[in-house]
Amino acid sequence: MSSRAWPEMALSEKKLRSRRRRNVALGLVLGGFIVLIYVVSIVKMGG
Repeated sequence: MSSRAWPEMALSEKKLRSRRRRNVALGLVLGGFIVLIYVVSIVKMGG
């Protein structure tokens, strides 16, 4: 019974790592987009 639990745990851990990487990448992209919008609006106000 415990031998069946380990592959499920490993798969779950693999999915969690994949999900975390995707979330970090999405967060970085979103942060970059916010910075871009901020810079563009500062440039437009200054010009």
